[in-house]
Amino acid sequence: MVFEPLATLALKRFSPSIWMSRIMITWGIISMCQGATQNYAGILACRFFLGLAEAGFYPGVLYHLSFWYPTQKLPLRIGFFYACGMFSGTISGLLAYAISFMNGVGGLAGWRWLFILEGIPAILCGIYTYFFLPNCKLIMILLSLHPPLLIQM
Repeated sequence: MVFEPLATLALKRFSPSIWMSRIMITWGIISMCQGATQNYAGILACRFFLGLAEAGFYPGVLYHLSFWYPTQKLPLRIGFFYACGMFSGTISGLLAYAISFMNGVGGLAGWRWLFILEGIPAILCGIYTYFFLPNCKLIMILLSLHPPLLIQM
């Protein structure tokens, strides 16, 4: 919680596509590094840096949503965002159970595979976000007026 305000200020300094993609890519890399740790201190260090890296994600999403929706419609969108987060928690639990059966594959323990495989989608989403997250409403207005521009991008 200490770093959330600082991360939100950084979001204002950098464009949302750069800052949010940085959060997701860093999140994925650190998650994958947890799978390579060799001791408890390594896990603690990774968890600290993971918290530091993802501190701006939720405030950043809420800040970015505030650009796109009027005040009356914003609470519903925020509620949907949080509901998706809770739903993903149930799916990730089932996924973790399935990945635990990979114990010994490639000489790695199942818990290591869990961190490695959960880091890959975060990195891919970060790359996608860099290229496709609109930075401001003006860009979306221009693209909606000229659909061929959207196809070219």
